Amino acid sequence: MNNSQPRSKVGLLDIEINQLTKVLFGAVVALAFVMMCMKGFSGPWYRYMFRFVLLFSYIIPIRSQELHVFGSVSTRTDAHLALNTFRKKPDSALIISGDYFSY
Repeated sequence: MNNSQPRSKVGLLDIEINQLTKVLFGAVVALAFVMMCMKGFSGPWYRYMFRFVLLFSYIIPIRSQELHVFGSVSTRTDAHLALNTFRKKPDSALIISGDYFSY
């Protein structure tokens, strides 16, 4: 078995967020260009282009936290163990999805 540490840990969620960020960045630049065309290219147009890119850049998600996704939990003990695992990870965001179970 290979017990060595991997050089980088990149999951499917990381790849999906990176692709979404690239698409949104392209949309921001395109929208800024459309706004520049509507305003006109007279004067210091590059300043206005930078202002529009900065204005529309709030739609790009910035990921500075590690995501912790729970697996499937069916009992209270499983949920407790999963929460303890989450508590041991500093600076993590928690994602819970799925159906709830009743007692």
